[in-house]
Amino acid sequence: MKNLQHLKSKKVSELLLVSDVDGTLIAREGIPLRNLEAIRRWMDLGGRFSLATGRGYTALERVKEVPVNAPAILLNGGAIIDLSDGKPLWEKLLSAQYRQVVKGIYQHFPEIGIGIWSDNVVEVVQKNELLMDHILREAYRKKLVKIDEIGYNANKVIFAGEPDILKTAVEWIEAQRYDEVGFFYSSPAFYEMVPAGTSKGAALPRLAEICGVPMEHTLAIGNYFNDQTLLETAGTSACPSEAPNPIRALVNFEAGACSNGAVADFIEAVIEVCENR
Repeated sequence: MKNLQHLKSKKVSELLLVSDVDGTLIAREGIPLRNLEAIRRWMDLGGRFSLATGRGYTALERVKEVPVNAPAILLNGGAIIDLSDGKPLWEKLLSAQYRQVVKGIYQHFPEIGIGIWSDNVVEVVQKNELLMDHILREAYRKKLVKIDEIGYNANKVIFAGEPDILKTAVEWIEAQRYDEVGFFYSSPAFYEMVPAGTSKGAALPRLAEICGVPMEHTLAIGNYFNDQTLLETAGTSACPSEAPNPIRALVNFEAGACSNGAVADFIEAVIEVCENR
């Protein structure tokens, strides 16, 4: 792990901080009050704050109390959205090849849940408990579609399954060598498909440009492998203490547990280094 001493010459008002949501900003019990207080203090000092999440715009209800003053990276890097009105400032859609992947999983793995994120609605092609619980918990709008009804205007796809079953499906996908789409685990039970080259990290320079912030003035905090590119790309990075070891090894700062206010830990540490500078 590195440190934050390189920020000594920076002012908080020069910085853009982007936080992952689930497992970083928000715990299962909700958003730690410390995080909200620290974000407000950060913004009072002139810092920019926003989100980088796999969620779509309609699934941000649980974090509506979080103050932000910059556009957000949504859909794991598939879009940058103005949260004041939900309008995309930039987005990237899946190529038609995604339909081949969905049809293959549908045909070979009936236990795997398949959800297609399209126009702020989740098109459920194949149900299972994991996928439906996720949709219900995050308050996504959904509709059931048949395999021959899936459209072309899609942002991402989630394949949901118990880890052992999902691993077999992932091995099948990897054997097909699809070249127009990309894949990653967003949790042990969720494997996501996005446009090739899409990631939170790839979207961060676009967000920084929109905000007029140099990349060396960007900060990011995240907790899982879908945050890895974000953490590698940001000028300064952090993670909660529960993050996997490869994530903990690459960041500048390791915060405490998510449920204890990991985002607040990071903000307070950065302010302490930058304060009065």
